[in-house]
Amino acid sequence: MTKEQFKKISVLAKQANMTVNEWTRHQALGTKVTPTLIQVGTSIDEFLSQKSTR
Repeated sequence: MTKEQFKKISVLAKQANMTVNEWTRHQALGTKVTPTLIQVGTSIDEFLSQKSTR
């Protein structure tokens, strides 16, 4: 996995209040994980780019 992919997974796990391991396990087993809303209309890529410019 690339650093960028890990960064995205880390943010998604954090938004779901899970560790990276927990989030990955849920995804692998097909368990639906609903992250907390970041901001209406904001994709994970946009969120990450906003966070890195702060």
